[in-house]
Amino acid sequence: MVDENSFNMAPAASTKIITTKKGKQAKVEYKDFWGSTISTIDPYKERPPCVPTLDPFWGPLPKAAYECEADEIWDPKPTCEIAVDLAPITNNEREIKVVQNYLESGFQTFHGATPEFIERFHAQTPTKLIGKGSIHWVLQYKVPTKVTSLHSVRHDILDNLLEHMSSCTDAIDTLVVQYNRFSPYHMDVLYALTELQEEGYIRSIGLENFPPKLVAQAASECRFSVSLMQQPGSLLLPPDSMNSPIQHQWITNPFLDGLLLGEAANTRDGKIRKSSKKKKDKQHQRTTPSNNTSERIQTPSPKQERVWQSTLQKWAKLHGIASTRDEEGKEIYDSTLIWETFDTNVMEVLQEMSSRYGVSLKALVLRWTLELDDVSSVVIPAPKGQIWDDMDFTSSRKWKVHIQELREAFTFRIDEEDKATLTEMSKQRETEEDQGSMMDLGELEEFLVKQGLPENEIEALLDEQQQQQSSSSSKNTDYPKINFDNPRLWL
Repeated sequence: MVDENSFNMAPAASTKIITTKKGKQAKVEYKDFWGSTISTIDPYKERPPCVPTLDPFWGPLPKAAYECEADEIWDPKPTCEIAVDLAPITNNEREIKVVQNYLESGFQTFHGATPEFIERFHAQTPTKLIGKGSIHWVLQYKVPTKVTSLHSVRHDILDNLLEHMSSCTDAIDTLVVQYNRFSPYHMDVLYALTELQEEGYIRSIGLENFPPKLVAQAASECRFSVSLMQQPGSLLLPPDSMNSPIQHQWITNPFLDGLLLGEAANTRDGKIRKSSKKKKDKQHQRTTPSNNTSERIQTPSPKQERVWQSTLQKWAKLHGIASTRDEEGKEIYDSTLIWETFDTNVMEVLQEMSSRYGVSLKALVLRWTLELDDVSSVVIPAPKGQIWDDMDFTSSRKWKVHIQELREAFTFRIDEEDKATLTEMSKQRETEEDQGSMMDLGELEEFLVKQGLPENEIEALLDEQQQQQSSSSSKNTDYPKINFDNPRLWL
């Protein structure tokens, strides 16, 4: 068990107050291993930054690419606007090398690491590379279904997380609380974490996939503790809570498992086909890892196929594309037409823009996401899969291309006309029927039971309706009506 008095609670790095040219005071937080300082947010800095002369592979990112999001009294770590998700960690030695190489390219915020991995990383990495406390580790904590006491939550955090890192840090940089629909203890957990933060064990607290009503409650009752909200979002399906009372938004899965990067362009239903793009910019050809078809075309994983199919059906439904109803009223989607519409209305537009700006699809999607209101960081997955299993991959061309595409996001701006075009892709086209179709979840369940639907199908439809109501409530002041007497629903 952790001795709560054994930690040195001194700040990880010395700080001082400086005065900017425009008279704005800003606290200098940390120094990276190049000696560059990372400071708290300055309202005069452009976010996200644009530095066309940025080195494509090496060195620190522009200072405005880092921000300390929590209140200064908690001594928060700077967060990079592009963070890296390491999960799942399957090879400690390989992942340590991955993190070291990301650090050399200016990316210092990492999700998905375990406490054991963090301790091992610090033991095997030179202090100069880590910098003076600038590396930012984001840990996750799922709200338990059963909580015996607040004391048990404290020891879950102190014993299971912080104990393993006691040799390399005095506090958890960021703890993201994951929503558990089967638990009623979310606020209890947040109260316990607030106490731990006040005692110096946690620098920053975030929420992941919390429904809007619970987010509002957390923001009002833990106002000075909860500093960020993490949720999935993309060009096709934007995040639900852009009007959240929590100011800072972290967006996950912006590429939709490669769908927006053109990885689906060569395969449909397991069949290889040619990409719809006919012309490639010369600079794009420079960033292509290989012209060898066997290297360039990969069979999508089952998870990718599920994400692509689910995403495109939701996108098609929002835009009224290729949807008809059979005699029983069930929606039927024309998969071929959906893919063709996606290729024409989305991929060809993205490819034309990326060629015109001279950047990759990855950089274009990242830049658009970072320019959304309240988005302070985008979480991208670390390279995984067979072609990345080689321990020497970080010295390969494909790794350099990967880093170049990430850093490109800070070298250009999307003009207003193109931004409007991209935003239009994500807009929901509501019909009068759609606007009148929202109903109370209890009423919907009663209606579905009368229709004689199987129980598992009813639960699936209720889940879908709840997500739609959550999305709607994030844009309105009225929250959806929920039947709390319904034993199937656990909010």
